[in-house]
Amino acid sequence: MYINGLGAISPQPTHSGNFPFELTIHNSTLLSCVEPDYKIYMSPRTSRRMSRVVKMGVATALMALNGNQTEKPDAIITGSGYGCMQDTEKFLQAITENQEKFLNPSPFIHSTHNTISSQIALLLNCMGYNQTYVHGSFSFESALLDAAMLLKDGLHDTVLVGGIDEMTPDLFSITKRFDLWKKHPLDNDKLLTGNSKGTIAGEGAGFFKLQSNTTETSFARVVDAKIIFAKTGETEPKCHIKEFLDQNNTVVDELDLCFLGKNGDNRLDRLYTNLQTSLFKRNSIAVYKQLCGEYFTSTAFATWLAANILKHQQVPDYIMLEGTTPQSINKIVIINQSRHDHLSLILLEAI
Repeated sequence: MYINGLGAISPQPTHSGNFPFELTIHNSTLLSCVEPDYKIYMSPRTSRRMSRVVKMGVATALMALNGNQTEKPDAIITGSGYGCMQDTEKFLQAITENQEKFLNPSPFIHSTHNTISSQIALLLNCMGYNQTYVHGSFSFESALLDAAMLLKDGLHDTVLVGGIDEMTPDLFSITKRFDLWKKHPLDNDKLLTGNSKGTIAGEGAGFFKLQSNTTETSFARVVDAKIIFAKTGETEPKCHIKEFLDQNNTVVDELDLCFLGKNGDNRLDRLYTNLQTSLFKRNSIAVYKQLCGEYFTSTAFATWLAANILKHQQVPDYIMLEGTTPQSINKIVIINQSRHDHLSLILLEAI
């Protein structure tokens, strides 16, 4: 499964397509996306009807298709933890203000999780397979696995896969009560230097044009992805990772870069620290959540970053955490965990 096109909107200037990009420093407990001029991707009349997260999804999908609105993928698959929160909040607010009477159905219709993939399909006139996965921090990985099965069956040539989530002020305020976020603002590049509860909230959109053959625009090959739902202690993750690598004929020493989902929360980062000092003690370690923040589909941003590293054979200094910066990169593994019981693995290699 080859990544033959990609696009990302994130708290970094990734929408420009330049790599490496210049690091953007945010002093905050919430990293909001740096959004492009949407007129480049769609008419103002079209974008006016879309919420912010839908515009982000449509724009990144078109980036993955190199801006070609006439190209029709055979399938569109998205993953999202929260879906369209802005429209959900509008509908709930209208229920309260109007005492459940005379409600406008539009915000409810637009609030469903599959709105983003549906809007992309309408814009591209794509009538093929259309699916949205809402599996928490497994949402993007579930979309990847579905795409792999579609390409393997030989009936689909091009699958557009994406992961997208937004963070609204109301959602941030609600989730803040669960000690998910840092108490005080800090520079995002200093996220991993402290030792306290919570992390920085984030958001973003990433889309990939996946095909079973290489083209002139190929970035990398997605070797495999795996999701594990189980309570994880200190030994279980290492067993799962070794098994995953064995299944793909890879040994730990062959990994040129290990992408860890460390987020600065001392309750969750122990797993990664344990991996650094044991399984990956001879590997170069990179991190990415100081760039995009924490959200359900942050692994889509990590995949975008890893694919660009494999394509351009450059590792930005601001993602390196431990070890020497590799000069030649062939294999990258992305490891992410959530709430001690969601572990996901994605293996990519250079073409």
